Amino acid sequence: MSTENILANRANFIEACHMQSEACAALGSPFTAQLCQMMAARTFSSVALEERLATWPGDITYRVHSVPLRLCGAFNALARSGQSPSLTTLYPPHHARQLDEHFWHVLDQAVLEFEDQILAQIEFAPQTNEVRRASALMPALLKLSVQFQLPINLYEMGASAGLNLALDHFAYQFADQHFGPEGAPFTLQPDWQGPTPPHAELNIASRSGCDLNPLNTIHAENATRLMSYIWPDQIERVTRTEKAINLATQLNIKIEAADAASWLKQKLAELKPGQLHVVYNTVAFQYFPAAAQQEIRDLLAAKGAEADAATPLVWLQLEVDGQKPGFAITQQLWPTGNMVELGRADAHGRWVTWHEKEKPIKL
Repeated sequence: MSTENILANRANFIEACHMQSEACAALGSPFTAQLCQMMAARTFSSVALEERLATWPGDITYRVHSVPLRLCGAFNALARSGQSPSLTTLYPPHHARQLDEHFWHVLDQAVLEFEDQILAQIEFAPQTNEVRRASALMPALLKLSVQFQLPINLYEMGASAGLNLALDHFAYQFADQHFGPEGAPFTLQPDWQGPTPPHAELNIASRSGCDLNPLNTIHAENATRLMSYIWPDQIERVTRTEKAINLATQLNIKIEAADAASWLKQKLAELKPGQLHVVYNTVAFQYFPAAAQQEIRDLLAAKGAEADAATPLVWLQLEVDGQKPGFAITQQLWPTGNMVELGRADAHGRWVTWHEKEKPIKL
């Protein structure tokens, strides 16, 4: 492809960068927002990279392929590794100024030098495995634990590295109430609105998860890639994720490589009485193919029809629902099959609003 054609086909990438910049600014990463704006305004000296961006099939925005975030992750991985010392010194936590022409020159030269490495990483979709989303799950689990007083089996669809499968090992501060074990590696403190959940001891009998591309952190290269997608100027988030990775490794959490529908079908066939079975997903369901989404709904409904007080089944979700603000925290519980909205939270779990009264959802 000629340089002229590459530039002519760059419009989609520019639009995707602007959209991503706005999202990053809203979610508190001015560095990544500036980087996306810079990528929109300039072209890389790497012809191979520009051609890949110009010929990327499908929607390259954060709605589907998130190509700008893939690039940001590849650059962050390079900076974190120290392979390009000049780039590392300009990346958080070191940089202390607006991104300028010098920054772009260093970045552009690093792209040329490590072109193959960057082209390889952008083939992977970003996986941040945001730990703060556990703040939207834990209140529901505490209430369910009090309600049923049964050991809990956790099943996470689209689990990435499975960091949130260790959510009972985190500490939480919901308004003036503290939850979680002593010695927890960190405390999640969302801006909390609404009634606080009951205190309860969670008895997690098992924890399992699946992902099409699991990043089991027992392998160092997976942990490295996962960290590359955490926006580098969010230092607290970087530190928290590193601690969560260490915890998941200590707990030997392993995520199965499988599509959610096939995996769930197998898991639902093995449900044991005398235990509470909680299937959940956070900001993942929207990325499942429509056929898989419907199969999952049908699987849960069919298994829910067999549920009773001795073998309750729950589907817990934090997912986009087209409403604002934030995302809906929903729960469907069998044997009744009733589905309710418990509250709302933002995509990164920075705030949680818990409803005074559950809001019924019509199925």
